[in-house]
Amino acid sequence: MTKLAGGHVVLAIHSVAEAKAMAEGGKIKLLAVLAPSATLLVAGLCAFGAGHGIIYYSSLYYAMAVGGAEVDAGGRFEALIGLGYVAGPLVGMAAATSAAGL
Repeated sequence: MTKLAGGHVVLAIHSVAEAKAMAEGGKIKLLAVLAPSATLLVAGLCAFGAGHGIIYYSSLYYAMAVGGAEVDAGGRFEALIGLGYVAGPLVGMAAATSAAGL
């Protein structure tokens, strides 16, 4: 936590209890707080996972329906998902380093 407050690192993962005093003192900025309780966090993550499953199923169904249920349509769909898995974190990393002035 001291490395984060001292500016030696750009990002750190800590509990709210650890970061609360420094956030209130203006030493650090909190990016996200997940949930006030573990039960609410688990319920939210379950809903998030179910939503992702529905979106994946729906988009694969659409890709196969539009593509005439050909193997190429499924392969194209999976390739685009893989591209998203690579490009998403790279764009996020570039944005974070740009915002931090690194």
